[in-house]
Amino acid sequence: MFTVIGDVTGDGVRDLIAKDTAGKMWVLPTGVRRTGTTRQFVVGARKSVPGDFSAVVAMGGWGDVNADGKPDLLLRLSSGTLYLMPYNGGSARFGPVRGPLSGGARSARSAARATSWAVPRPTWSDASTTPST
Repeated sequence: MFTVIGDVTGDGVRDLIAKDTAGKMWVLPTGVRRTGTTRQFVVGARKSVPGDFSAVVAMGGWGDVNADGKPDLLLRLSSGTLYLMPYNGGSARFGPVRGPLSGGARSARSAARATSWAVPRPTWSDASTTPST
């Protein structure tokens, strides 16, 4: 499974996020190679996102949900719960994951900006990035 996310490598070109069948998530940097008048889309070496994402069944690049100027990722787990994974800059650095979210995009934006939570923070199987089911 993969999705397009904003530029997370700093080269001005949107990048890809992929999840493999083993539950690993990867950033695949993209770019455009120009040779004369020819342009070729290229994908660079993948970079691992720490954590176990085996419970993720859908994901999407949602733009800058938390208004920090960086692209964010929404994750839906097999349980149906939705989480926000903000991008923190650098090489494949996301988190901390926020959620669970409910109520769609408006709720996701509100949760992304929240400094305190009305619901208990979720537990993580990997304390840095991954929600557990």
